Amino acid sequence: MPSIRWFRPCLTLLAVATGCGRTVPPADPGAAEARRFVQEFYDRYRAEWDRPTGGAPWELALRPGAPFDSGLVAALRADSAMRARATDEVVGLDGDPFLDAQDPCARYETGAVERGDGAWRVAVHQVCDGRRDPLPRVVALVAPEGRWHFVDFEYPSRHESLRAWIEAQQHPGTPEGSR
Repeated sequence: MPSIRWFRPCLTLLAVATGCGRTVPPADPGAAEARRFVQEFYDRYRAEWDRPTGGAPWELALRPGAPFDSGLVAALRADSAMRARATDEVVGLDGDPFLDAQDPCARYETGAVERGDGAWRVAVHQVCDGRRDPLPRVVALVAPEGRWHFVDFEYPSRHESLRAWIEAQQHPGTPEGSR
């Protein structure tokens, strides 16, 4: 019969070999800041939908000092101008670019956060009728350069980004516009 004195060292060796003894690295503070920034934006932005205003809530979000990359603002303004010139057909964005919807849900919650190339990717889930969608509706790309700001928005269900979509609409004869 094996000695009991071998039991503890064998158990320790087994725990180390299977990873049970490893320490978990501390959470990246950048991820927590990115999640907080995006959640606070969506909380404020969703409240804008309930106020009577003179325009689409997403257009009001582009006012001076808003937390958006200048290239993203320029693309959204170009889309607005393109829609204003259209007469007979639907041109440009047909819904809210930050919600990827025409009508908002009651709430939006941040989910997984991962570090990407130069930006944090923060999943945003819609909560409709009290149920949180398991898949993100939007993935917000945010960067902390100087201050936190939005760089782009990805739409997982369509496998494209807001910037790429606007570029395709503005240049329909190019490979980008033939999607």
